[in-house]
Amino acid sequence: MTWRPVFMPQAQGKALVRAEYVSFHWHPGFSVTQTQKSVADLHQAASRQLGVTEILEISTKSPSLLGVALSAFNLTIETVRQRRTFSIESAYQGSKVFERGGPYVDLLSKPSRVAKKDERLIDSGRLVGFRFMGVDWPLKPVTAFYDWLYVNALRKRRDLLEQAAKYIAFTDIAFNPDRSINCQAHSAALCVALANRGLLLERLATKESFLELAEKYDEHSDLQLRPTKYSAKSIGRRNVATETEVLSMPKFENLKFPTWNAYQVVSAALAKWRPDSLRSKEGIEESLYQYLMRELPDVQITKPREQIHSKRGDIVVGDSVMLELKSDVNTPSKYQEVLDDLASLREWSGEIILLLIGQTDPKLLKSIEKRIKAHSDFGRIAVINK
Repeated sequence: MTWRPVFMPQAQGKALVRAEYVSFHWHPGFSVTQTQKSVADLHQAASRQLGVTEILEISTKSPSLLGVALSAFNLTIETVRQRRTFSIESAYQGSKVFERGGPYVDLLSKPSRVAKKDERLIDSGRLVGFRFMGVDWPLKPVTAFYDWLYVNALRKRRDLLEQAAKYIAFTDIAFNPDRSINCQAHSAALCVALANRGLLLERLATKESFLELAEKYDEHSDLQLRPTKYSAKSIGRRNVATETEVLSMPKFENLKFPTWNAYQVVSAALAKWRPDSLRSKEGIEESLYQYLMRELPDVQITKPREQIHSKRGDIVVGDSVMLELKSDVNTPSKYQEVLDDLASLREWSGEIILLLIGQTDPKLLKSIEKRIKAHSDFGRIAVINK
């Protein structure tokens, strides 16, 4: 006998997903036939022990075509700007940041199995975080980034989501909590729960809102996948002790990512950019936006109307560099406008590049640099005069 969790989306209550362990007969062997025998026994046991019948196995060896399509090896995510498509598995592996390397973005275009088995994922030291499209994600909550990738991809496949929503429970026969943390069946159940509660668009709108959701859900999760000791799971009249993986997880704010210096990358790109002096400030901003999208195709670039942050700013690169554009700073009123706008960005936790274009008075430029240096509450601000 062995044990596997069954994930059930919840339409109400504090927990979005209810997880119950089920004991069943395991059929050894790696063939599809043997695996599907185990799936059948698992679902029959879940029906007896939990009283659920509409159960979908999500894996590449699922007896259901829908379950195969929903596997992280097959479900794909498409970038908005470049229309690049890659599997959830490849996106997850290609976003890992280690002590001595990563993210290995070439894995994004690799087949899922190839990406998962890349030797660099083993030889680069301890995992310290994730970086996807220039946006950094923390290790905690432990399944947040993987869940976000999966839910984001499934949300865009309405045909698959509508079919998945017809089921009341999900399994992944290959998922063993003793060895793994992320589970595609759990992510699918989470997506269905969010859809049923009308929270998909709200919670996927920003990284911050999804992390807030993940932290709250982590507090009320039925399945203890967090790095704790042993947690007893009551199933019927028996208890099963599940040893979860113990990870040494540093605080995210103390992490240092050795291969990504957003400020240097953006500064290098700006050094090659030539603004059109005949355009308006808005036109130059749009020109810069299009230029950065071409120069940094794998990095998220947002404009004010699209920004995931509440702070002002003209362009945000990734989630750590904000560009503030000012044109023709050659009068006292323009000078004061620069200082006022910089003051409004004090809550921004990343770096700011003040990009001065057009005719800039040298004395006012020097005064701006002096004021920035004198006021530490401005944070780190670099001034570039084009």
